[in-house]
Amino acid sequence: MIRTFSDGSVLKGYSARALCNIENWNGNRLQDENHIARISNSLDSIQNLDKQLYTVVLITVDGQERTFVIDGQHRLTILKRNFQTLDVEDFTVLVVEVRCSDESEIIQRFKLLNQTKAIHWKEDPVMIANMFVDLLCREFNKNLKKPLIKPGKTNKPYLSSDRLREALIERSVVNWRMTPQEFALRCREINDQKIEDMDDTTTTKKRAIELNFALGIMDDFKWFS
Repeated sequence: MIRTFSDGSVLKGYSARALCNIENWNGNRLQDENHIARISNSLDSIQNLDKQLYTVVLITVDGQERTFVIDGQHRLTILKRNFQTLDVEDFTVLVVEVRCSDESEIIQRFKLLNQTKAIHWKEDPVMIANMFVDLLCREFNKNLKKPLIKPGKTNKPYLSSDRLREALIERSVVNWRMTPQEFALRCREINDQKIEDMDDTTTTKKRAIELNFALGIMDDFKWFS
C-alpha cells in the first residue's frame, strides 16, 4: 500500500501481469478498437502503460470477494493481449482500490471517474442500461450488507445485475421512452403484486416471500418487456 485517500480508497502497486487476471466490469462502456489502436500506436513500449492509474473495485458477493477494473479497460486490454502473445517482462502499475457495497455504488464511482471524459451517455447502450440498473438497485438494495441485486451469477430469488444489464441492452433500452425512475417504480409494482399473489409451495418461493423480492424468480425478464 502506498497511501490511503480520504474516501477510503487505497493506492497500491500491482504487478501488470496480476492486473491482467482481473476482469473488466460488466458496466464499462463498449470497448472501442479504434481507441485501443490509438493507445497502442502512441506507446514506445508496453511499459508506458504504467503512466496512468487504473481503478479496481472490490465487492463482497455471497461471502466471496470479487474484483473488477472500472477505469483503464482499454489499457488493460492492451496489457492482456501483449502478455498473451509476447514474451513481455512484468512491471509495476499503480492501482486505486475502491471498496463498494453494491452495483449502484460501482455505477456511481464509474460516473465520478468519467464525468470529464467523452462518454456518450445518451448513445452508448451500456451507459443507458447502467442508469436503469442503478435506480433498480437503489429501490431494492435497502440492506447493502445483503443486497437482492448483485453482480455475477446468482441463485434465485436473487437477481444478477450483469444479467439485468444484458437484458436491458437486448431489449433496446436506448430507444425506450420510459425513464429509469419510471422503470424502477414499475418494477416495484410488479414485484409487490407478484409477492401478494405468490404461494409458498417451493423453497425458492418461500425465500422470495421472506425477502419481499420476486423479480429474481420471474421468467427471463419478461416482467419488463
